[in-house]
Amino acid sequence: MKKAVWSLLSLSLFFLYTYFFPDHVGLVGPATKRADTAQTKQAAVVREGVSVPDIKTTETTTTETDLYTVTRVVDGDTIEVERGGVREKVRLVGINTPELRDKRQLVHCFAEAAKAKTAELVAGREVRLEDDPTQDDRDKYHRLLRYVYVGDVLVNRELVAQGFAYEYTYRVPYQYQKEFRSLQTRAREAQTGLWSDTCLHT
Repeated sequence: MKKAVWSLLSLSLFFLYTYFFPDHVGLVGPATKRADTAQTKQAAVVREGVSVPDIKTTETTTTETDLYTVTRVVDGDTIEVERGGVREKVRLVGINTPELRDKRQLVHCFAEAAKAKTAELVAGREVRLEDDPTQDDRDKYHRLLRYVYVGDVLVNRELVAQGFAYEYTYRVPYQYQKEFRSLQTRAREAQTGLWSDTCLHT
């Protein structure tokens, strides 16, 4: 009987000791396991060269902080800028303006006016460029695909709002699509610019 009591007492003391001093007997409690697991994951990420706070799944736009001088306005939706010592053509994302020349060498209605408006907004000025993570960096003609800002004015938006450009989606919706389509609807209802009777009946 005494032997059984001593065995039970010894077992109880052992469990109490391992509970309060797990490190002394090589045991690890649940909280310690969670901490170690988190540290292991963090260490694995650091070994890959990425810190934990930098891991993101949300796509964001990137606005270049540098300003680029516009050296030429090609047409209503394409400009040329001086960028890193190289002249780059920039195609404005989300819009399309009437063609100055098509395969039949015809000038489309309002094409000259659209080019003139773009020139009024950007020619000879310094602009900021913003990419769109939903779109390619360049199109098939190797033009940069960008939103163009003069100060706080988004030129792409301004051209649609004033009726100098159509809203244009190429394959994948871009981030301002909903807004541009809304602005286009307003311009069309007001018969502004290329939505005027002159262009609609030519």
